[in-house]
Amino acid sequence: MSESKTADSPAETELTKSQVAAWVFREVPEVDDEGKPTGEMAKKPVRPDEVFAFRDYGTHVVVVTIDGRKLRGDKPKADAKSKKAAQ
Repeated sequence: MSESKTADSPAETELTKSQVAAWVFREVPEVDDEGKPTGEMAKKPVRPDEVFAFRDYGTHVVVVTIDGRKLRGDKPKADAKSKKAAQ
């Protein structure tokens, strides 16, 4: 019988919130020195304490933040290749 992949499998649980947060960014309005929006968007990294839950999809991760936003982040290429080699 083949083994089914569950959330408790080592491949799913080896990532931490800190690792995943480093790969995910949110877009926020950029502001000038006076605090006024410039019309540009800036990418700000997600903090580990903002991560409510995450899921590893092999080449990317999806994070749900504590404020309810669902954000996607690409994994570094070395991690994606090592996961394929492990399968």
